Amino acid sequence: MSVPGSYARSVRLLFSSAFVDGYNLIVIAPILLILTENGVALSGWLLGLLSVSAILGNLVGGLVLGHLGDLFGRRRVLLWDIGFFIAVPIACALAPSLLLLALFRFVLGIGIGGNYPLTSVLLSETSGRNVRGRQVALLGVAWTSGALTSYLLSAVLFPLGTLAIPILLLAVVAPASVVIILRSRISESDAWGEHMARLSLADRRKRSSVALLATPGVRRGTAYAAGFWFLFDVVQYGVSLFLPVLLVAFGHLRGSQALTLSALLYTGELAGTIAGLKLVDVLGRRVLQLSGFAAMAAGLLVAAVVPFSSATVLLFLLFVVTTGVGVGPGILEFVYPPELFPTALRATGSGFALTMSRVGASVGVLVVPLLLSPLLGSTHALFALYGAVALAAFVLTWTLAPETRGTPLPAG
Repeated sequence: MSVPGSYARSVRLLFSSAFVDGYNLIVIAPILLILTENGVALSGWLLGLLSVSAILGNLVGGLVLGHLGDLFGRRRVLLWDIGFFIAVPIACALAPSLLLLALFRFVLGIGIGGNYPLTSVLLSETSGRNVRGRQVALLGVAWTSGALTSYLLSAVLFPLGTLAIPILLLAVVAPASVVIILRSRISESDAWGEHMARLSLADRRKRSSVALLATPGVRRGTAYAAGFWFLFDVVQYGVSLFLPVLLVAFGHLRGSQALTLSALLYTGELAGTIAGLKLVDVLGRRVLQLSGFAAMAAGLLVAAVVPFSSATVLLFLLFVVTTGVGVGPGILEFVYPPELFPTALRATGSGFALTMSRVGASVGVLVVPLLLSPLLGSTHALFALYGAVALAAFVLTWTLAPETRGTPLPAG
């Protein structure tokens, strides 16, 4: 796809940003496996804290930095966000304890949380309506590429034991440096400039108030964006952050095998995002979202009732789930929210939806440490739980999701 000058820079920047986000969020999953496989005892609460700390940071960053993006401009706040992506990963790598690692990942998560709404909104506002879906969906491809890279690199470094952990935490510094260079060169979106630049800060605050997300003209979009993303992340993070642990426990695999197979499953998700990228402006958002949630629900619910004595069946079913993630919500979490809010509320609304998604992610992640030990080897209730959540997301999409393909972004 050929794009001119400043827009090409925006695409490269936002793709790089999403890659870094995906890597930083998911790398904790192989790190947890490396710790447990090398004899580091992790209590349930510490396992949950390490898993959820960056997600909790997202919860703060999405709402706060998204709202600031409506007040001061998408580009300006993206520039403010730069500081999180070099110093904080270095602090994570040097953390003298797991508790401090969790704290630093919380701070890193704030920056990642700001990236989500601001990158998708900026790219939405600078894309033509007939190609907007596939151009914004590039963020989903980039995010999944980053997550996949974290697993591939972990599989290579696994023989190093715990020495691999600081390398994994520092590996993202180089691509983050590219983000910083590119971010300084992007332009503000015309949509924000035209609607907001002439208003006083007080007027901007009135027009972008979080309370307006519940007003009659906006609340349906708010309910859907926040609702589907909440339910999706219960499943996405609940399964993906513990995927290697699940493969070791259910499939009786060694750690290096679990990391390699996890990477294979993320390859399926990446293939799904690429397919979704090609189809989102052809079939539309609603069809892809329904298809993705249907595949997730089917794979997880079958896993809940079909017995298996090896990893083969589990891997197949998880491959169905991850491919469904990629085709549908894995790209539409970036595409849908900016299309549901007017200009003055676009970053605030997208940030609020992200915040609610991270509440869902926290639920999904914390359920596993609490329920995993008594469930292993005795029941598939965990898969039934996540499958039911995916089914609820399908029903919500069927009920509330609009079709926004080819439509202009809401003005005002």
